[in-house]
Amino acid sequence: DIKGGKGDDAIWVRDNAESVISNGAIRFINEVETTVYASGIFATGYSKVTIKNVDVVACAEAVFAQANAAVEILSGSFKSTEHPEFTLNLKDTARDTASIIVKGGKYFQFNPANNAAEGAGTNFVADGYKAVETAAGVYTVIPNSAAIAADNTAVEAALDDPTINTIYLDAKEYTIEMYTNFTAKESLTIIGTEGTKVAFKNQQVRLALCENFTIKNCEILHMATKSW
Repeated sequence: DIKGGKGDDAIWVRDNAESVISNGAIRFINEVETTVYASGIFATGYSKVTIKNVDVVACAEAVFAQANAAVEILSGSFKSTEHPEFTLNLKDTARDTASIIVKGGKYFQFNPANNAAEGAGTNFVADGYKAVETAAGVYTVIPNSAAIAADNTAVEAALDDPTINTIYLDAKEYTIEMYTNFTAKESLTIIGTEGTKVAFKNQQVRLALCENFTIKNCEILHMATKSW
């Protein structure tokens, strides 16, 4: 964990460095001074930075890139307390040379797929991914083949959509009816989080239409085992 807020950026990656920043938290905000402008992760030179499972809170940009730096974000959460419109940002003179590519993560008051950081309609999200608004002003980036289901109705819609093969669940209890709301899929992965509880109904009937079925991070309340 990194805490501070005195004007220097929390993590500065430069020159030709290749860096993986993972599994931690950065809180770099103005706790005393109110005019300091500091970024959480600052990439410059020809550096290559991969960010995964890092929670970043900064008074300025959560992630900033300039020169020829290349940043890839796989997961984590990102928030700017004073300039949310620049949560992710490129130096203006490096828009053609530096890059930030987003393949995951949660963003507060900032849509990484449609923002004005580099001009109207700026999109940092990689091809094959999408930004989904999961709460007011909160966006989560997931693959196009995935869905975030806040309730049973959303789960049913995802099960019935042939393009969806991964469903993310919240920390709540679900009852998933698979007999009337299941379209054949090559694979299906259901991913929960701490506190996710699931009762499956009729999955033994419908999963014959699915070659691979995976459940992660869920407490199973009910699952029939008899095959018909």
